[in-house]
Amino acid sequence: MQCPKNFRKNMNPLPEQFQQTLVIHREVGYRAMEGTTLNNIGEVYRSLGQYPQALEQFQQALAIHREVGYRAGEGAIINNIGAV
Repeated sequence: MQCPKNFRKNMNPLPEQFQQTLVIHREVGYRAMEGTTLNNIGEVYRSLGQYPQALEQFQQALAIHREVGYRAGEGAIINNIGAV
């Protein structure tokens, strides 16, 4: 997944929307979407060249997707880890 160009131009290292989304998913216990949000945060860091931060997010996302059995998410995240 890639961030649209206009989004990348105007973003902070971690957009407020991702932080809010992550908090909400954690509050309601929606683990699969928590993992997806962490993956998206990893994509932001990767697009900014902040590879250690990207890997940290991808690894957290992968652990969650494995925990909940979301195999498609696992595959996408493994692909993203390979792209770092």
